[in-house]
Amino acid sequence: MFSGIHSRFCLAAAGAMMAMASLLPLPAQGQLKPLPEKVKVNMTHVPSVGYAGLYVAIEKGYFAQRGLDVELHIVRGGDTTYQVAGQTIEFSGGSADSAFFNSLQRGMPLVLISSLALNSPGASSNPIVVRKDLYDSASITTLAQLKGRRVANLAPGGIAEYLLSLALEQADLSVSDLDLVTPMGFSQMAEAFRTKAIEASLLAEPFATLSEQRGDIVRLSERHDSNEQMLVIKTTKDYAEEHPDVVKNFLAGFLMGARDLQENGFDSSENIAIIEKYTKLKPEVLKAAVLPVIPPDGELNVDSLMKQQKYYMSRGYVKAKDEIPPDTFIDTSYLQEARSALGAK
Repeated sequence: MFSGIHSRFCLAAAGAMMAMASLLPLPAQGQLKPLPEKVKVNMTHVPSVGYAGLYVAIEKGYFAQRGLDVELHIVRGGDTTYQVAGQTIEFSGGSADSAFFNSLQRGMPLVLISSLALNSPGASSNPIVVRKDLYDSASITTLAQLKGRRVANLAPGGIAEYLLSLALEQADLSVSDLDLVTPMGFSQMAEAFRTKAIEASLLAEPFATLSEQRGDIVRLSERHDSNEQMLVIKTTKDYAEEHPDVVKNFLAGFLMGARDLQENGFDSSENIAIIEKYTKLKPEVLKAAVLPVIPPDGELNVDSLMKQQKYYMSRGYVKAKDEIPPDTFIDTSYLQEARSALGAK
């Protein structure tokens, strides 16, 4: 089973890489040097497999090789934007949600510098699921039958709602057609399925697999969000301009972790132990769960990010007349130099 995960991950990564496009050309190789003295930086995360590249980079010393001491801080998803914008923390993980785009509209100098995780081009790690008793009774067996139903959502204006909307589009529905229960955490959703408090939801891994193994849910849609950009790395333009070598070496260390995952797999004994340490997920759960893609070159799916911005504007979460163009909030120049130092993958 572990070898199956490894094969599935490699195929997904290869497919996702073909779908992505860089914003800038690669510079000449070998220009970036590790920092001469150890520098401590802080990074936010929400314990999940999507951050596996960071976990591996920390535990296997890849950041240390680049002259960095990286300390991770657990935060709620929406808080990451404000912490990095306020420069109380150097880097943040998370999605490009409505809070991010609202901050840009207010003139905060936020910038996306790398991908953290993409959804696979195959089965989704964020499936739309329905209570098993409703599926077995044929009450809800299609996306169209979600109309008017109690459907849980992680948070208004977040990535989970956007991904849910992509599935609903297949049935000519929107979130307005649902009896939306929000906000609700994924662990709360899993319990709500057991108590029959909700009927369906977008349920991220590993909660989907755990609920499925308990016999509480059935997957209704697994092909709605192929290659969508789920998690990104953010910093501020000010910090990047003041500390360019720190940013480049941070990205180089992360890419080393991402490439380790591609080459050795999530399921190598060392990597699975690292992921378990940070996420508390047991190996048997990782075996069964649908895993995200950790791009080995940090490629961002710009089209997906722009679609996310458009969605938040259409729903009124971002109150602005015009979309913000990608070249004002995405800067891959630091990523390109990090890639050049390691060699393109």
